[in-house]
Amino acid sequence: PAPSPATDARKEANTLFRQAIAEAKQGTAMSEKAHTLLRGALQGFRRAAGLFSSYKIDLNIGLVLATMGRLAESARYHDAFLLRMEKDAPAEVVASARKKLDELRGELASVLVVCAVPGALIQLNGTDIGTAPQKMAHYVEPGTFVLMVSSEGYTTHTQRLKLTRGEHEPIEVKLTSLAEQARAQREQAALIRSRDRGRLLGYSFLAAGAALALGAVTLYGVGVSQGNEAQEGFNTTLSEKEQGQFDAQIEHAARMLVGGHVLIGLAAAAAGVAGWQLVAASKIATDTDPFVAAPAMSATVAPASSGATFSLSGTF
Repeated sequence: PAPSPATDARKEANTLFRQAIAEAKQGTAMSEKAHTLLRGALQGFRRAAGLFSSYKIDLNIGLVLATMGRLAESARYHDAFLLRMEKDAPAEVVASARKKLDELRGELASVLVVCAVPGALIQLNGTDIGTAPQKMAHYVEPGTFVLMVSSEGYTTHTQRLKLTRGEHEPIEVKLTSLAEQARAQREQAALIRSRDRGRLLGYSFLAAGAALALGAVTLYGVGVSQGNEAQEGFNTTLSEKEQGQFDAQIEHAARMLVGGHVLIGLAAAAAGVAGWQLVAASKIATDTDPFVAAPAMSATVAPASSGATFSLSGTF
């Protein structure tokens, strides 16, 4: 019988499968051989660079690293080449290197720390990447990192970074000297004490004003009540003796009302002083915000090439 179309398709698929297996094995062997050759070339270039400094050697190291897929290292070599030889190397070589660096930057992120403290140590995930001021960016694969910048006599700056592909903005870091921090803390403590004294005086004057106002209300109440009673008695009696007594009571009630007026004035003055003290204290509290110290300690964990990095910073 003639073979069916399904049988022919199966035979053809089997032939293609075996051919693909053979090509895959051959490609793997060639890839391993190419990788071995590239490692040898990289070692040779680096030994040559150790014997003699040449931008051509550095540029070739960068190209080999890019071929091997080590993009961050390749970008650093291309950047170093352009920094050293942009004005001296042939224009076509510089243009080719710049084009390659632009391609690499599109796939990578970088860390370039701007710090005013010369010699400050810069670490990324616990690995030293240079000192301030940085002349070249440190290229990395996109990911999450912990940046630490430290210098003797200064507080340590710790910052978590999430870098995305193509992110190359400089990172500004301000280190605070321990002496400046201590001075700021002393100023803060003095401002807080002044604020607390102002609040205490304000509330004290407010309480005194309330007490004076309460006394004034009492004098007004008693004075008006006694004055009305005395006036009514004075108007209804015909006895001169009793009229004299009622008249004395009316004068006493009037003196109580005058005393109430005085207490009201004193209460208003106390309220004014209290308001001034409390407003001044609230302004002092606002002014102390920039001097608020950082938390005593902060801990950060970030992934690293060998596992993870744990950093602890702050005041101990």
